[in-house]
Amino acid sequence: GCEVVTDAGSVKESICHAFADDPRFVGSHPIAGSEQSGFESADANLFRGRVCVVTPAGPVRDAQARNCDRVRRFWQSIEMSVTELSPEEHDRLLALTSHLPHVLASVAAGCVSPEMLALTGTGFRDTTRIAAGAASVWTSILNDNAPHCIAAIQRAERRLAEFRSALESHDVAALTDLWNQGASIRRLLESE
Repeated sequence: GCEVVTDAGSVKESICHAFADDPRFVGSHPIAGSEQSGFESADANLFRGRVCVVTPAGPVRDAQARNCDRVRRFWQSIEMSVTELSPEEHDRLLALTSHLPHVLASVAAGCVSPEMLALTGTGFRDTTRIAAGAASVWTSILNDNAPHCIAAIQRAERRLAEFRSALESHDVAALTDLWNQGASIRRLLESE
């Protein structure tokens, strides 16, 4: 029989809970990909230097500890950096770092009409690139992680409300502060 089984999905709680009593299963999520799909979009370097999250299902006992190590070594063998999180923590964090950005990209793209596209520049293209992903994939991801995605959307709504409030009151200091908070977080990515 099979000694270890893993997956590569973006949502971990449901699958890890389904296999919580099976030490052969170790959830994992290589955080790598693009909006492209199909064989012609294959990229041999897709995983190199990217992060993979290993999410053990249930309490980690001896057999599963060995299997976690095997899954970790597999992802490391294709030059991924591996970290470990509980399935719940993975889904909560990925709702903010992956699922929400996809929703926001779709929202931004959906706010313009086709005749406006001639007036878009790199900002629009950079911000909405991931909105071109397959609806079937993203509908499934968002639906499977609905509670955490709803919380992430609520967090974004509060942030948007802060921007709106600052604009309504012409509070340049508040706008500057809000902008700089986001900019400082984004710049941390460039220093990695």
